[in-house]
Amino acid sequence: MTPKVVADASVLIASVMADGKARHALLHSPYAIHVPPRVFEELERKIGTIARRARVDASVVEALFEDLRNRVEVVPEAILAPFLPEALARAREAGAEGDEDYVAAALALDAPIWTYDRDFARIRGVRLIGTLAVSGQPDSG
Repeated sequence: MTPKVVADASVLIASVMADGKARHALLHSPYAIHVPPRVFEELERKIGTIARRARVDASVVEALFEDLRNRVEVVPEAILAPFLPEALARAREAGAEGDEDYVAAALALDAPIWTYDRDFARIRGVRLIGTLAVSGQPDSG
């Protein structure tokens, strides 16, 4: 069985911004990479900003996001729904409102979250995984 990991938007943005460790891990990971259903809506709202910061045309960012859509698995809303109340409570308790979809996905899949967002470290009962580990190399976070 392929191990699973939930990637948050920060990882997807990093993989688009530069041809670095995040992109390499995303492309070559032994993990099945999962995302919540609305992550691409979130990313689409940020295309202009990402393009400016990466110093590329917005069409390049759009093409990279389209490629990402084919490389990750979207967790169906029906699978997340039973976990959302608990995920929302945990996110609120940690002052991390807005992260509940990722927490629900992690709970539903019994998977760690791959993120560069420090908010997740405050969320009770959430396991985190680092980029090196996602790429199949041991790391400490």
